[in-house]
Amino acid sequence: METTEGARASQPEARDDRVAQAFTPLDDAVEFAHEFRAALHDQLRLVSIEAQLAARSLTTIVAAAIGIGGLLVSAWLGLMAAGTYVMIGRGLEPVVAMLIGVALDLIALLVPYRVIRRKRRNLEFPATLRTLQPAS
Repeated sequence: METTEGARASQPEARDDRVAQAFTPLDDAVEFAHEFRAALHDQLRLVSIEAQLAARSLTTIVAAAIGIGGLLVSAWLGLMAAGTYVMIGRGLEPVVAMLIGVALDLIALLVPYRVIRRKRRNLEFPATLRTLQPAS
């Protein structure tokens, strides 16, 4: 009976050897390659999405900058016209008219300035940088 029990005890060990032989280092390398490819694909997809967002943000920033340029030009023309009208028509000091025009122009410039500040964060690829940082 002891030989039968000894034979039974060696059978699970034989199964463990077969299972261990089923997973060779080559299988581990293939599995690692698949996992690496999947992780790389996810990372490249994230970069692609953020590049699209960055392009849209850059377009918005350029449009806002053009708006700022237009406001600066109109402010200059307005200052010149206000100074001329003030001196000719109302008798107001030209300096006062210029200061009012500059103040209104600066208030109008705050709108595109805030748009640029809000959109510039998208140009830094924040999610991609977070995924590339090592885990703490």
